[in-house]
Amino acid sequence: MTHTLTVATNALLEAKADLAILLEGTEKSAALLRNIIDRNTDILANSEAGLDVDKILHAEHVVFASDYSKAGTDGKSCVDDAIKQLATGYAQSGGADLFERYFGTKNYDRWTGQRSDHPYWAGPSHGHVVFKIGLTKEVRGRTGCWGDLTADEIEAAIYYLSNIERIQSEKTAA
Repeated sequence: MTHTLTVATNALLEAKADLAILLEGTEKSAALLRNIIDRNTDILANSEAGLDVDKILHAEHVVFASDYSKAGTDGKSCVDDAIKQLATGYAQSGGADLFERYFGTKNYDRWTGQRSDHPYWAGPSHGHVVFKIGLTKEVRGRTGCWGDLTADEIEAAIYYLSNIERIQSEKTAA
């Protein structure tokens, strides 16, 4: 008696497993290529805009900022306080510290862009965050205080935040 059904079932299962592995690898490769394309498009756009691409790339390993165009009325205070803390090493805005909290704005009821700083793991109890600035998880995990940031990291982060509107508009345009 031949075992055609057993052989066919095993061949089918093996082919499906092989296809899943192939597709997973293809998806990872496609994501990697998209990331390379996006990063290099940003580099070229920033270079054309006269921005310091190296500082921007360095800063993006130190700080993060969501879409500033949505920040609203208090967005500038978030940027200003982050720059002050980076420059001085001292907490700003009533003691808020970027090592412990992100600086952000929220929309709630009739208010748009209202200042709302929170621990990295939390958000407001009312409304929703529309903009935030903070230290990257990498920096928060590797350092414990401002003295652990290098002068180049601080300089790059201040440059990025000082030019946040131009940098983000160039990325959007690209």
